[in-house]
Amino acid sequence: MAQPGVCVDVNSSICDPRRVRTQYAPGAWLNQALAIGVLAVAMLGPAAARGPMGARDADFETAVEQAHKRYKSDRGGKVSESIAAVTSNSPDAYAIVVVRVDGKVFERGDSGLKFLLTATATPFTAALAAEQQGADLFSSAKGAVAGTVPLPNARGSSDWGLAPTAALELDGSLATLSLVQPQKDAEGKWRALLENFGKFAGAELAVDQRAYKAAKPVVPRLPQQARQLGTDGRLKDDADITADLYLRQNTVSVTARELAIMAATLANDGVNPVQQKRVVTAATAQAIAPLLAAKRKGQSAWMSKEGILAIAGSSGAIMIVLPGRLGIATYAPPLDAGGVSVRGQRAVKYLSQALMFNP
Repeated sequence: MAQPGVCVDVNSSICDPRRVRTQYAPGAWLNQALAIGVLAVAMLGPAAARGPMGARDADFETAVEQAHKRYKSDRGGKVSESIAAVTSNSPDAYAIVVVRVDGKVFERGDSGLKFLLTATATPFTAALAAEQQGADLFSSAKGAVAGTVPLPNARGSSDWGLAPTAALELDGSLATLSLVQPQKDAEGKWRALLENFGKFAGAELAVDQRAYKAAKPVVPRLPQQARQLGTDGRLKDDADITADLYLRQNTVSVTARELAIMAATLANDGVNPVQQKRVVTAATAQAIAPLLAAKRKGQSAWMSKEGILAIAGSSGAIMIVLPGRLGIATYAPPLDAGGVSVRGQRAVKYLSQALMFNP
């Protein structure tokens, strides 16, 4: 039985199972908003297009400002007990950052406040694995080990001790992390992971040591789960190394500005749009899109809609990627029953309407 306390991955079964919730439906608002946006752009015609999103800089500034102002006083949701135990951030913390692929940044609120990456780390580790081993990794037999399709030839899900899962769920993300080079070298692999996060963010990132030390003794099922995956042939590296590095990457601290730049780098075909530095190839960045679009446990219903590239963390972060256009990050610790930030969802809804964007 997992112990109550620290759990730093919203999608993780290492949480106390009494607290784990899966797919709840706060509303079908996002698809409706996107449809409205597409219709409005079509009605306005080409003459209305200004910049990569069909809006002026002033429109972005106003939209982000209003999204922050409207929901700043919203007190819905509850901070994860596990996150509250290892961070000192106020439940009132709230940030919205939009980064366009032209490098322009629009931000309001606590955009410089540090929080834990938790599950939002996983797409960037997947990008590193794909960059090292080829952009087709997640459509290959080797990628199938990490929980992607297709399965190896002549193998079905019944052949696995544990069925393959999405690459960004717990089992899949552990297996994906195990694919990262070097092998059997915990510190060497960690340097590669941390350097990769830093390149995406355009900043030096570090582990929140307080959170890491507090989390480690109360998640005994994580090494056990990694060992089981190893027994089932799902890991390509040592199980204990993989489990520890997974916990470390979840406790890397970032700001909403940094996370939005990370998202925008994926949106910009692997080029950090603020620093104008290539982080991964375009093919690698594009290979992450279907991983973000895949249905996963612990998502709110709108995150499972076709074409929406999003991931949420139990710290209160939401990250959205609009390929070729922009990245969005929101941060607000109180979560809904599905483990997704309440204010963050409402901010994204407002932005989708105000900026008329669609995936």
